[in-house]
Amino acid sequence: MSILDNLLKKNIRTIATTHYSQLKIYALTTEGVKNASVEFDVETLSPTYKLLIGVPGKSNAFEISLRLGLPDYIIGYAKGLVSKESVEFEGVLQAIDKDRKIAEANRLEAEKLKSEVGKLKLELQREKEKAQERKERIITEAKEEARRILKIAKEEADEIVDQLKQISSYIEKDRIREIQQAQDKLRTSLNEVESSLAEDILNVKSDEQIKNLKVGETVFVLSLQQKGTVLELPDEEGNVLIQVGIMKVKVHISTLKRAKESEEEKSKTSTKSIIKSKSSNIKNEIDLRGKTLDEAMLDLDKYIDDAFIAGIKQAYIIHGKGTGVLREGIRSYIKKHKHVKSFRTGNYNEGGEGVTVIELK
Repeated sequence: MSILDNLLKKNIRTIATTHYSQLKIYALTTEGVKNASVEFDVETLSPTYKLLIGVPGKSNAFEISLRLGLPDYIIGYAKGLVSKESVEFEGVLQAIDKDRKIAEANRLEAEKLKSEVGKLKLELQREKEKAQERKERIITEAKEEARRILKIAKEEADEIVDQLKQISSYIEKDRIREIQQAQDKLRTSLNEVESSLAEDILNVKSDEQIKNLKVGETVFVLSLQQKGTVLELPDEEGNVLIQVGIMKVKVHISTLKRAKESEEEKSKTSTKSIIKSKSSNIKNEIDLRGKTLDEAMLDLDKYIDDAFIAGIKQAYIIHGKGTGVLREGIRSYIKKHKHVKSFRTGNYNEGGEGVTVIELK
């Protein structure tokens, strides 16, 4: 110990071998000095040639003697000759060596497990990559299949649309032809009536000249031998629009006579009774839903005239929402009607877009 202290103070690197327990303790407790030992396998009685830095060597004399067959009583007596401190120290070294071996075994086991974990991790990564490749392949195939199905569906849809267009074209042509035929028939009938009326009117003259004619006044139409109500004052040519029953005719003022009380009493239906009847029977609304545009126009024209004569100021035209064809046709018609002052879309509580509200003059 004295020699080692002297060499230590001079900073001389020294390797010393010893079996003295005191020097092992010295190495443990002195800074700058370290224990080291060469491992020895007591089971095989052979060295392992492993140098252990920091671990003091343990004396294996008793174990080796026991393995070589020395009697127990001799080994026991030998232990008694060794100091108590040395025995305890050797016991500590033996415990340290046992713990070291356990730690070494655990380290090796940990390294083995780490290696296996590394292999498993690598295999898992490979499987993950394979799974990702399979997933991408499946998605690609699914997208291709979806594109194929979509292409087929689009082609079928286009074919159906073309067929529907052809069918719609045929239907529209038939509808237009039917409407045109109805319009031509109606126009022909009106022309015949108008021509007949015009001829009768031109051939009949009143023996008195009417002055200061007023709208709403009751007159006697000589050509028709009926009473009527003045709807419009004479124009520049002297033509007057007269309401006779449900029919409106335009006649020359020279074919009119002011209705007398006696004639009015004899007449089956007077203008006042018509107005009174219309006022009591005419409603402030007309429902045109389910009718064609032509049918609706005829019904609406008659209704507006009746409502005007009855003195109704505001009326509701119920046409529904539908495709909007009926609504637009009706509004286009009433926009130019002489008895309509203005119109608007119905409020929420009046039917909204399904109703047009008109204000009469």
